[in-house]
Amino acid sequence: MNLIEDGVTDYFTILRAERRTSLTFAGRRFTMSRGDLILSRENIRWNCDAGSSLSVLSIRREFFDGLFVSQTADCRIIYDFIHDESGNSEYLYFSCQNDQNVLIAFNALEQELKLSDSHHEKMTHLLMVAIVTELDRARENSLIVPNSTMVSQNRFGKLMKYMGDHYNECTLAEVAEKYGYNPDYLSFRFKMITGVTFSKKMLEMKLEQAANMLLSSDLTSDEIAQSCGFQSRSWFTRKFKERYGESPGKWRKNSKKLA
Repeated sequence: MNLIEDGVTDYFTILRAERRTSLTFAGRRFTMSRGDLILSRENIRWNCDAGSSLSVLSIRREFFDGLFVSQTADCRIIYDFIHDESGNSEYLYFSCQNDQNVLIAFNALEQELKLSDSHHEKMTHLLMVAIVTELDRARENSLIVPNSTMVSQNRFGKLMKYMGDHYNECTLAEVAEKYGYNPDYLSFRFKMITGVTFSKKMLEMKLEQAANMLLSSDLTSDEIAQSCGFQSRSWFTRKFKERYGESPGKWRKNSKKLA
């Protein structure tokens, strides 16, 4: 695993921010908090700003053998993402700064990649399975849909991508009409497939975008709340504190200290 300032992704690449990192990735601007991950397919170019720190792990096609497939087949979105052969330059963004399991697995993998003994291949596979499994376990809260593309095989991929692109305004009725569902049926199917209600997922998307804007812009909390579709500052502050444990202003200040 190397600290790299720019490059092009290989067959499967994982990028991890070692501290607050600003970069251009696939033509988009991202501000990553320390510990955030991007899982990427091949042929995507990125470039970090000066002072950024990005660890990059490139994995060859042969790594994803039958054993790895059998151990990760139940990790739905990531499994489909890894095995997508459409040729599209897909990527998934995970907010992992508070996930100690991912941090521990990555640190162990970083050390393992320095070794070359007879156990190396097996340990590398085990650690990658652990990382993929933990990302899938926590994806309800850690997968940042607006910052991700969604693989075509996932049943709700296009629908959730639309939600991510229109997080500040779309409604269940609008999404149901756009994709040809009865609203009640879509509500039922959405909960069954994603594990959360439509309204909860929309709230998560708004809060995720608000957190990103707090780090990457100088907008006030009021301006961010309005931009993200919150009807009042008090409601925004209350929900933000429930999710992140601090008010928006305090979270912004403390997060920038840690960057």
